[in-house]
Amino acid sequence: MVDLLERKAYIAKCKEAEMVLGSQRYQEITQTKSVSVTSEEIEALIHSFVVEIETLPSMEDLLRLMEEDQKAVDAHTGWLDNQ
Repeated sequence: MVDLLERKAYIAKCKEAEMVLGSQRYQEITQTKSVSVTSEEIEALIHSFVVEIETLPSMEDLLRLMEEDQKAVDAHTGWLDNQ
């Protein structure tokens, strides 16, 4: 979704996007100016989204990192308990 007031793009679930954009429609009419975007700018934006999504960690990576973090928390908790 493209936030009508901030003019920033976000990824959101459809219902959430509809709620946010619906609440902004009347504000947008009075507070913002028109923005023109060329097809080249749209293509560049889509390309940047694709690059960003491709660099996100996989679910396996996230689960491994969470497990490592939990082990570190457990170690610190044990250390604190022994103080």
